Amino acid sequence: MAILLADIDLGRFDADLDEMLLGCFLQTATYGKAHAGEKVIIIGGKGSGKSAIKCRLMEEIYDDDSCLVIELSPDQYSWKAARDFIELGVGGVHAHASAWRLTLLAASIYELSKRPGTLPKSTNLRKYYPLMYDAYDPGEMDRRTRAGRTLRRIINSVRTIYGSLFWPDPAPPKNGLEAVNRIQSILASEWPSSGLTLRILVDKLDDIWDSDQKVRDCIAGALKATSEVNADLAGHLMTTVFVRDDIYDVLSFDDKDHVDDLTERLAWEAEKLEWIVAERIRSSCALGEVPNEEVWDQIFASPKIDGKTCVAYMIDRTFLRPRHLLSFFRKSIERAMDEGHSTIENKDIKHAETTAYSRERVDGIVVDHRAAFPQIRILLQYFNGSQYRLSKEELRVIIDRFKTDQQRQIPEEFIINLLFTWGVIGVKHGAKYVYSYQDAALNPCTYDTFAVHPGLRSHLNVSS
Repeated sequence: MAILLADIDLGRFDADLDEMLLGCFLQTATYGKAHAGEKVIIIGGKGSGKSAIKCRLMEEIYDDDSCLVIELSPDQYSWKAARDFIELGVGGVHAHASAWRLTLLAASIYELSKRPGTLPKSTNLRKYYPLMYDAYDPGEMDRRTRAGRTLRRIINSVRTIYGSLFWPDPAPPKNGLEAVNRIQSILASEWPSSGLTLRILVDKLDDIWDSDQKVRDCIAGALKATSEVNADLAGHLMTTVFVRDDIYDVLSFDDKDHVDDLTERLAWEAEKLEWIVAERIRSSCALGEVPNEEVWDQIFASPKIDGKTCVAYMIDRTFLRPRHLLSFFRKSIERAMDEGHSTIENKDIKHAETTAYSRERVDGIVVDHRAAFPQIRILLQYFNGSQYRLSKEELRVIIDRFKTDQQRQIPEEFIINLLFTWGVIGVKHGAKYVYSYQDAALNPCTYDTFAVHPGLRSHLNVSS
């Protein structure tokens, strides 16, 4: 069956809106660990598939009557509680960890309280019910919007517990921190014996990222709270957090070595990226189980471009992330159709790369990292006109020009590390160039030869 380019549907950019995601989802080892709860902090670059894993988990858990699922984002986070804890003299990360615990516990109590008989009638948590039910106003919203709005109202109400709620205990809590500890203790002791479990998925932490220390403390607090609540409510409640790898790597807090044991880094191989694209083409064009090679033979006019297969050429220009490859394919298909081609010609791929895709990759780096390094776009412009292969001395010249023109006193090694971490440059390691997404442990300052990433060269006007 011949493939028509017009029939190809590669899905939506946003995993939350991608209707093709579930049918074309690749069950990787990382997903298996996340599903089983072996790893509860999933780390990866933007477009690496974190949200795809979250969406897949949500759908599978929704179908499991023995498990409830809640999706949380910073929109539901209790910033006020964090400020209150800080006023009590609690350190930044610890204050945010306590506020995240409050957020997770409040969401859990609400979800459990919706099911009759899940908690004992005499529960000490019943004092929370009026706050929760008063906040419940589903209206005509869809399920996820309704849940998000309800939880926001609940958590806004529960923030006041340590200031106004009457406790049945002989001795009321002295402050908010003690109240959170008591809530967690009561919930652990009164969890329903029916075997019901609850899964909380925390996403969109990347959306609040900037250079502000309180934001760093907030994200670090979410990770600490996840570790603490999961340990105390093991077997009942499991929280999984999704966070960008470069954000995680710059966070500093006590017990991070313990949190490291809970993390799983998303890493993709070229063959798996190929499968994702080929499967979406097979699915949208009703091709059945035809091999990847047959798919490529039908959609590409030529088997190779610049000495490589067309797919390998395109993958080389990604950061080994599904979203990048899907975007490159989508732009190449659109160009071919605009030109009236029945297959994707090499000039369509080149046009997509030079006019849109390369700019998209550069812009993505700038957006991801400008909060931490506001002059990132200016720095990248200093590569204009350079060769893609650079000796250490040639790289130093570029960096020195930037520092002199911008009057910045930044150590050279610091900038080299940034460029490597961002994926702008790779190092010659053995016979090939290696980038940070392939081996983040490499120290670029110990290498003598570098290369500008292939996906960035066109927009940065770097000669190949």
